[in-house]
Amino acid sequence: MKKSNNDWLIKVYFTKSNNLITSKSRMTIIGRKVLDAAIMNVRETYDEYGNPIIKADIDGQELKKFIGRDYNSIYDTVKSLIKPKSQKGADALKPSLLDWKVIIADDDRQQIIGINVITLAKYTNGKLSIVFNNALKQNLIGLKKNYTMLNRDIISKFSSNYSYQLYQIFKKTIDKELSRLKEDGIDNGNHPFELIFDIIDLKVQLGVIEASENDILYKAIMNNNVCTYEEVIRIDDDELVERLTESRNFRRYAVEKAKKEINEISDIKMDYKPIYGGKGGKTVGFKFFIQYKEIEKEKEEKEPDEVDIFEFIDKVREIIKEPVLSSKEIKSISDAAGYDLDKIKKAYNVYQQQDNVRNVPGFIIDAIKNDYKELPGKKKSPAHFGMEREYTPEFFSELEKRLVEN
Repeated sequence: MKKSNNDWLIKVYFTKSNNLITSKSRMTIIGRKVLDAAIMNVRETYDEYGNPIIKADIDGQELKKFIGRDYNSIYDTVKSLIKPKSQKGADALKPSLLDWKVIIADDDRQQIIGINVITLAKYTNGKLSIVFNNALKQNLIGLKKNYTMLNRDIISKFSSNYSYQLYQIFKKTIDKELSRLKEDGIDNGNHPFELIFDIIDLKVQLGVIEASENDILYKAIMNNNVCTYEEVIRIDDDELVERLTESRNFRRYAVEKAKKEINEISDIKMDYKPIYGGKGGKTVGFKFFIQYKEIEKEKEEKEPDEVDIFEFIDKVREIIKEPVLSSKEIKSISDAAGYDLDKIKKAYNVYQQQDNVRNVPGFIIDAIKNDYKELPGKKKSPAHFGMEREYTPEFFSELEKRLVEN
C-alpha cells in the first residue's frame, strides 16, 4: 500500500526520561531531534557477536521529515553530526552526537554517574543506526516513572534550539506538578506554575555555554547543583564572566524566541519576567509562568504508553472481528476515540447497520467524531448513516458527499 504524505513510521507520542530532558549539552537542535527520533525507535536487540545492545534504526526519509531539513541531504546532515566541522572563527569543534553526556546524581544514596549517551552512530543504505550506552537502559526501555510524554508533531515544528529544550523542560515540570497535585486531591484550576532559573544555570541547560569551561561551573553541574550569578562573578576571568552573565542578547535571541515559538506551536502557554539583583540591578535570572493552553477537566486522559497501545489494540480486535483490520487502522480508530472502548463499540454497531461501506476504518472514525447514532432493529441502508433525517435534496447531497469520502 502506498503511504500518504500524512503517514509516519515513527510514533506520534513517545516517552522520554526526565534525566535525558535535563541533560546538559551544547548540541544543536538538529542533534536533539536526531536523538529524540532514536528514542522513539529504541529497542533491545543483539549485535553481530550476540551481545545485548540498546539500538534504534531510523529511516533516512522519516528522519528528514522529522527534523524538517527538506532542502538538505540527510546524509550531509547526519555526517555533520557524527563528524562535525570546526566552528567559524574558533578552534573548537561543533558538538557531535557521540559527545552527548548525562550526569545522573542521587544525593540520598551518594551516587553519581557520568554517561556517554551514544556509543555508535552509523548511516548506511539510507538508514541511521544508533547504539545507546547500556548504562542508560532504565532511562530508555520500559519507563515506568520519571518520564514525560512528548508529542512528535509538536516538537518536530520547533526551529529554535532554545524553544526545543525549554518546551521539554516546561512540559516535564507541568506534568510532574499536576501529578503531584492530583495525588493530593488538589484541583489546580489551570493556574500557571512558576519555574525559576538563575541565568547561568539556564544558559547551561540550553547549551549556550559549556559547563567544562570553568571549575566552578563544572563542579556545580557534576553535583547536579545550580551555579549562581553570585558564584560566577567571583571567577577571575572578566571576559568569561561577561559572557556568562550577559542578559540583553540572551533574552532577545534565546528567551524571547523561545516564548514566541512555544506559544505559537505547542500546547503550552508561557510568559516570563527577569529577576534583577546585584550591583546595578542586572538580570540574575528568570521567572517563567507556564501552563497548558487547555485542560479538559471532565476527561483526564493520558496517551497510553507503547505496551498499553498493544493491549488496547487486542481489545479492539475482540470488538471489530469483521472485517479484519490492520494494527495501523485500529490505532487510527483508537486515536479518534481517545482510547475509549465504549465509543468504538458504539461506532462499530452503527457500522453494522450499514450496507456497502467501502472504507470501514474511515466510516468508524467518522462515526466516532460525528457521534453517529445507533438505530434499533435490523441493518439499515447506508442512506441512514446512523441518523434520522428527512429525505430532502440537501440530504441526498450530503449522502453523495459521504459516499465519495468513504
